[in-house]
Amino acid sequence: MSTSIQPLLFTPKSQRPTVTTTQVFPDHHPFSVSATLLRSGHGCHHFSLRYPIPHSQARMFKAAILDADNLLPKVLPQAVKSVEVLEGDGGPGTIKLMTFAEGNPYKTAKHKVEVLDKENFTYCYSIIEGEMLGTTFEKITHEVKINALPLGGSMLKCTDSYFTAEEINTWKEKVSAMYEAIEAYLLANPDAY
Repeated sequence: MSTSIQPLLFTPKSQRPTVTTTQVFPDHHPFSVSATLLRSGHGCHHFSLRYPIPHSQARMFKAAILDADNLLPKVLPQAVKSVEVLEGDGGPGTIKLMTFAEGNPYKTAKHKVEVLDKENFTYCYSIIEGEMLGTTFEKITHEVKINALPLGGSMLKCTDSYFTAEEINTWKEKVSAMYEAIEAYLLANPDAY
């Protein structure tokens, strides 16, 4: 039995997390996007997004993770003004500063890279500083895993953990929009990456 599920079996029903799953069928894509919101009674909320993409693991990982600092301001100029590395080489322990475009509710977010696994197409960072943490969040982590699909393309899975979260739905839309913008860029630029 999975160790992550086992504790739930011994938790009284009234204290178990609630799960909400939403299916979204974008007009431009033959697959569905699945989003799951897990509410835990311990001040932590998890949002999981599964997004099928017609690109290989390597191509999407290179664009969405390895070159995100350059690509995000191009594909989402209304949201991201710049991303700069403050310390480190891009691997675990690296600190990055994301500056948001004018008109956004937040000015900056400082990220710390927790995991960068190029062989397994896995990435995780934590937001450690910035207005978005404010009094609402103590910590936010964003994990990405890209898996190959049997008939081609890949499945991008993102899991965000919000510790003492209140505004999950807003974040769900922003995370979805970011990966849709990267996918659109890759479709429009088949020779990139």
